[in-house]
Amino acid sequence: MRINIKPKYAPLIKQIDSLGINRNTVSVEYYKNILNEYNLKCDNCFAYLCKGVYPIDSEYLNIISDSKININNLYNEVLDTNSLGFQSYGYFVIYILSNKNTLNTTTRNFIDIAVKTYKNL
Repeated sequence: MRINIKPKYAPLIKQIDSLGINRNTVSVEYYKNILNEYNLKCDNCFAYLCKGVYPIDSEYLNIISDSKININNLYNEVLDTNSLGFQSYGYFVIYILSNKNTLNTTTRNFIDIAVKTYKNL
């Protein structure tokens, strides 16, 4: 589900977006410090942090978004909490996705390289 971000968080998005250009990897502590500047956290989802994928705990959904989504209703309506078992439960996460093309390659060039690499395996 796509959400709209409040304008006050635009600098956060730009800062996170630049991480993909400036770093090959992002340490969890560095990323948590960035979020902390905006009173946000990723304590429940930091394991998903990697280049281009920047998670934020779902508890902050209505803080950073102008969408009015009730997180409790989302859990009740989407997840099957009546079934037993591990797969019945989950945790929603907010992801900021960035696909900065730092090498300025085209999709065609990327596919060609991927096919060549695959053939050489």
